[in-house]
Parts: sequence; structure tokens; C-alpha cells
Amino acid sequence: MEPTRRFPRLTLQTELWLRQQDGEFIRTNDKLTVLSEGGCFIETSLRYPVGSTLHLRFKLPRATAPITCVVVVRNTGGGTGLGVEFTWISPEDRHQIKSFVDRQLSARP
Repeated sequence: MEPTRRFPRLTLQTELWLRQQDGEFIRTNDKLTVLSEGGCFIETSLRYPVGSTLHLRFKLPRATAPITCVVVVRNTGGGTGLGVEFTWISPEDRHQIKSFVDRQLSARP
């Protein structure tokens, strides 16, 4: 039996930027592929241990400004990527994600 999720999830493909040690964000070849108000799944070949903290930036389709957030790695996705939870995200960006997910899910047949 699959555990109940706190937030609805949405599948999408969007670019991802990762903050480096010097504080600059660089675009990666990784993709954010699942999104919810509480976190996301990142398809990546990079490996981070569970508990690692990452600084991310990504843009939702048709959004004008990127989402910037801090996440913690919660699972390693069976070697295909990282399941991460948002640990810091502005209230405005969280609302933008929630609204986007709700709109996309309500538009499905």
C-alpha cells in the first residue's frame, strides 16, 4: 500500500540551476520532473547522501521569475535521481507552485 502524500504531485520537465560553493547558480543537465508544494524529484546522475542540503533555482512554464529554494535530500530515487523536500522557500514562491500544480491538475480530464 502506497503511503498517503501530503501534497498533490505533478509531472513536468523543467531546467534546473544548482548553487555552487562560490554562491553562483549554474544551469545543469539535470531536470526537475515531479513537483509538489512540499518538494520535487530531480533526475540526475549526481549523487548526494540523504540529508544533504542543496540550493536550487528553477522556472515554472510561463512564469516570469525563477523559484529559488533550499532543499534537503530525502531519498535517492533508486539511483535515478533525488527526492527533495523544500526546507526554505518564500511564501510567494510556495504559493506560485501550489497555484501552478492546482491549475494543471484541475485541467486534466
